Amino acid sequence: MAVVAILTISADDANVVSRSETKGVVIDGLKLTMTGAVLQTKLEERIQWHLREVRRNYEDLQDPTRNEKKFAWPEGVLEGAIAKGEAQIEVLTLIRDHILADEVYRLGEYDLRFADLLPDEEDWDCGQFAQRSGRVEAGMHQEDTSMLGHLSDG
Repeated sequence: MAVVAILTISADDANVVSRSETKGVVIDGLKLTMTGAVLQTKLEERIQWHLREVRRNYEDLQDPTRNEKKFAWPEGVLEGAIAKGEAQIEVLTLIRDHILADEVYRLGEYDLRFADLLPDEEDWDCGQFAQRSGRVEAGMHQEDTSMLGHLSDG
């Protein structure tokens, strides 16, 4: 029997019933189930993405030709993006380091957003996962990475 660990306890988490526990019960809501090892891998991917963004923003901030370019983000925007990225790295590292690799986690929407595994709601396009390449947020460069790719293999 697998042990199921839930990252957060919310009202809708209490309504989820495992199919193996009770026959004929309708599951309320959509939850993704993944092993701790897969979740750690997904978190590491997001940490590395944020690290790349922080480095790019820092390089842009330090670029001596920045003011000569046709378009350059203002210093304050780049500094804000760097601070936001560094904070996100800290949070995701804390979560990753406290996930038990051998456990199974059932994740709801709140958990997936908190772990940076879902796009913000404004990034959804007609119910489909939006690509981060179209997202401009606080001056951060965006990779051409589908959010769906962050959840595959899980």
